[in-house]
Formats: sequence, structure tokens, C-alpha cells
Amino acid sequence: MAKAVRSRDQNSKQPRRKIPARRTHAREAWREARRQSDFSLFQPHLKKVVGINRQMADYWGYQESRYDALADEYEPGVRASQLRELFDELRPAIGSVLGPALERSAAIPPDLMQGNFPVAAQQALNREVAEAIVSFRGRAKRSRKWVCGRIGSPGSKLKPMASATSRFSAC
Repeated sequence: MAKAVRSRDQNSKQPRRKIPARRTHAREAWREARRQSDFSLFQPHLKKVVGINRQMADYWGYQESRYDALADEYEPGVRASQLRELFDELRPAIGSVLGPALERSAAIPPDLMQGNFPVAAQQALNREVAEAIVSFRGRAKRSRKWVCGRIGSPGSKLKPMASATSRFSAC
């Protein structure tokens, strides 16, 4: 009940109304900035979106960090301090995997993702991966470990868009 009341209160706050339009403009500016390799095209949009997010966090309130209020929408109860601890613990492992992964990715042939990849086989793989994610999330929740992300949550759907000439297009 308290969550429903907070949700209603959150949705009634003024900054929330500006978000969809700001994000749409920012997304378009990001695409153009990437195309032209010019961050300055995106920077003013980023400042506006960050500013609105800060206003929302201030309206909603938080204990330690503005991020606490913003993260609550996606992972209720998680705090920035918990995430800092998590990433501090993961940082060495990420570094040990990232370097070799980047080296190996440089050796991948550019045409690897082109070829004959039947849509039905891609979709079967998608279902298998989605089921594994849902299963993992369920085990993680039962073990009381914090897991980030919405993939595999109730209501998630596999998209039927696919191409038989592009690997993983059905993902």
C-alpha cells in the first residue's frame, strides 16, 4: 500500500511530466551526436535530463543519495551505498575479464554476424536464454541476493522481429 501511495505521489510531481519529451529529444540528439561524432550536440540535452532527474529525486526524498530515490523505481530498497560496495567487490573481476575480452574482440572477423541464420533457430535460442534468465532471477531472489535488471520479469515478451541474414537479429 505504501508503495502505491508513493507511486501516485511520485507521478503527480511536476518534473515527471517533462521526462518523456526531454528523453525523446535527448535520444534524437544522442543519435545525431554519435553520427557526427560531436558530443556538444548532446550535452545540453544531457544537462536537462540530469537536472530533471535531480529535481525528481529531491521531490521524492532520499536518505543518503539522490540516486537512492531514482533507483527505487527499478530496484525498490536498493541504495547507492550498496551499489558502491557491490561494484567495489566486482571491479577486480571485471578488470580481469575486460582486458582479455577487448583483445579477443579485435580478432573477430567483421563479417561474423552475416550469413544464413534461420529465424526459427534464433527465436528458439531467445526462448532458451529468456527462460534461463527467469530461472536465475528466481533463484537469486530466493537466495536474497540483489540482482539488477528487468529482463525476464513478468510481462517481458520476445519480439518477433528477425532477419534470416543477420545473426541474433531475433534477440
